[in-house]
Amino acid sequence: VSSIIGISGDVTGCVVITLCEKTALQLASALIGDELPGMDDDCIDAIGEIANMVAGSAKNGFPVDATSLSVPTVVIGKHQVNYPSAIPIISVPCETTEGMFGVDIALKEVTPTN
Repeated sequence: VSSIIGISGDVTGCVVITLCEKTALQLASALIGDELPGMDDDCIDAIGEIANMVAGSAKNGFPVDATSLSVPTVVIGKHQVNYPSAIPIISVPCETTEGMFGVDIALKEVTPTN
């Protein structure tokens, strides 16, 4: 399961949270405060919200008026994330009591053109 948030403006790129379905279900259940039966709409919304929280925290260091976050896209099943080209990717492995997940950050500052 991956939740992808695009970033545009003075800073461009994306933040991607990737986790296995079991961990996604457990984290979503913990966020909602109720055990979810499976990867339903509530679970998908919760996974998107987790990505929003991570990207929103990262945005605090960006130029506020000149940077926008997209609505999260949640992808389930076998897939490959298409990262923006020519942007380095920083991968941060994370461990919780509910399991492992990864946060990939691919960002670059946009230089103004004259």
